[in-house]
Amino acid sequence: ADLAAEFFRFEVATAVAGAVLGVNPFDQPDVESAKKAARKRMGSEGPPRQRQAPLLEVHGITVDADADLEIPEDADLAETLTAHFARIRPGDYLALNAFLDMDERTASRLDDLRRQARDAFGVATTLGFGPRFLHSTGQLHKGGPATGLFIVLTANDPVDIAIPGLPFDFSALKQAQAEGDFQVLCERGRRALWIHLDDASPRGIDAFLSMARTAIENTPPRSKGDSP
Repeated sequence: ADLAAEFFRFEVATAVAGAVLGVNPFDQPDVESAKKAARKRMGSEGPPRQRQAPLLEVHGITVDADADLEIPEDADLAETLTAHFARIRPGDYLALNAFLDMDERTASRLDDLRRQARDAFGVATTLGFGPRFLHSTGQLHKGGPATGLFIVLTANDPVDIAIPGLPFDFSALKQAQAEGDFQVLCERGRRALWIHLDDASPRGIDAFLSMARTAIENTPPRSKGDSP
């Protein structure tokens, strides 16, 4: 009974805070938009439909980005990441959205990357694991101010688990959720980069992290007048 009372207390507090802030706490349109995009990509049955040609494919890594990202014709992943990081502006935040296994090793290494970016660019940084972040910060990403710079990170799952009663597995569903979220970010004019790893092993993830660290180091520093 005490636990239920606390749930009720926080529900009322959320409703009151939303009224004061002018926010509707009973609606989440930008969470639903990603769900709709994911369902559309799954189709009525079968696996997700094929995507358009990606921006870059190299060494088992596939990259896509919003239409505003400009990279050299022969750019590699590190150069693409550098171009993406160079778009960070004072007052922005950098969001790492990882649709990967949330094991301690992966979380620790991604958090180290987040901290390196924070220190290098002087902006707030976040790390979220999908699809769970879609129901929390996902609303801010797409419905909040356009101050986010996003990296959506996915990988092939080593084991596919079937969903009873449906013609696709959890890996296909998760991939559709990631792609749907990326699609809506781009439609909302957000600066977003999607990186898909064929190799989800620690070695494959470490290869990405190595290139990302190089990109952070190679991103030109802001002038003194640009500091947040």
